[in-house]
Amino acid sequence: MTKGAAIQKNTAMPEFITNRKDIDPRTWTVEEGAAQRGEAWTDMDNARMKVPFGDDETSRVIRAHELMHARVSPLQGSACVSLFPDINPRSVIAAEEFRVNTLVKRAGFNVDELRDGSEFRSGELSAQRGDWDGCVVSVGTMAGTKACADFLRGVKKVDEDWAKALREIEKSLISAAKKVPSRYLANTEDRDGYPRGFSEWTGKFANILKIAQELGNRPKVDEDGNVSDEESEAIDSEKMKEALGKTAKGKSAKGQFASMVLETLPLTRRVGGHLGRKRIATNTGRNPRRINRMLTDPQRRVFDRTIKGTGGVVLIDQSGSMSLGERDLWAILEAAPGCTVIGYSHRPGSTNHPNVWVLAENGKVCETIRGGNGGNGVDGPALEFALKKRKKGESFIWLCDGAVTDSRDQYHDSLAEECASVVVKNNVYMTSDIQGVIEALERVKKGGRLPVKATGQIKHTSVFRGR
Repeated sequence: MTKGAAIQKNTAMPEFITNRKDIDPRTWTVEEGAAQRGEAWTDMDNARMKVPFGDDETSRVIRAHELMHARVSPLQGSACVSLFPDINPRSVIAAEEFRVNTLVKRAGFNVDELRDGSEFRSGELSAQRGDWDGCVVSVGTMAGTKACADFLRGVKKVDEDWAKALREIEKSLISAAKKVPSRYLANTEDRDGYPRGFSEWTGKFANILKIAQELGNRPKVDEDGNVSDEESEAIDSEKMKEALGKTAKGKSAKGQFASMVLETLPLTRRVGGHLGRKRIATNTGRNPRRINRMLTDPQRRVFDRTIKGTGGVVLIDQSGSMSLGERDLWAILEAAPGCTVIGYSHRPGSTNHPNVWVLAENGKVCETIRGGNGGNGVDGPALEFALKKRKKGESFIWLCDGAVTDSRDQYHDSLAEECASVVVKNNVYMTSDIQGVIEALERVKKGGRLPVKATGQIKHTSVFRGR
């Protein structure tokens, strides 16, 4: 830089990236701050932000971090942690920092720049104070960055066992986020008043921190079974690895699908010429119903014959994340000659509310499209039910984003693995959009065969990684 040259300054403009359905458009106030830990912040409720305006790489990454908060984080400030009443609020905030850092990294920014040199000393002091919960929160906040490595080196200087256990926490967080597509992590669709990415994935990351804190705070028990009020059990990195490894893979509390509750819809409408049987012209027969074709058709196909429409099954995930409107569903029904069309969606936490319904079967369809219940929850049972409707040799199309969930609409790797096995075993063709369904149906009409195909998180299961 030449002497006297002006230092270039840059600001942040959240208005350009906060195009969210859950938040009304608003004008932001952006203040200048220092490129140091704790100096930058985002106030979602009041649309205020403080970031460094420098042109250096650290300032750029800090601005990207705060802008990502504006893009995906919930309103209600600290009150949002009440969504997880059994988890330390500091852990929820740390988990949200990890989610945001993960998205910033995937956007192409170097998150290793998010450090100011204080991390080593901070780790050393936290270990000296015996602040296990504080160490866990710090790791959650910095996981996946060089700042975390510096912090752990500081802890290791005081207590090597703590450092090893904390490193397992970092690895568990990274593992839990690794297979989650960015569009799920950043999902701002409203779910019980909170962005879904926050309620589902920040919640999962916070639960990892919760388990780690509990494991490090277990009271010491002597040989006679007496519990100490003053001492805690020694922190073992192997036990931490085992406990968190199961949690990150969804195995600590194996997910369970909701029970299927079938709703019988009246199928009283026919889609002319599309579903069920239809008449086509032919040059053989007894009654020449199409005598006008004698002059217009070179093959003189003046007779009729009745054929069955192309069969098959179309299973439709009608959960909120799919955002399917009635027009979308009718497009499928009218493009699916002879198909059985089944919809499903579970109301999280319910036990007897209908969650599976047949929209079309045997050439008839329902008069009005039945709406969904918000969540998935019953993916596995719905898939098994629909497969029983399939006749030998028929195609099977599953419209789903691949984010299968349990009865509380929480994602579990074990459930994804279960559905992936069914998909492979039964030659199921998955697609995540309406156009994909229609193109698949057109392919079947022309005599083509559909390959096994997965979408979303199912695509990243061990079943498909081995194919």
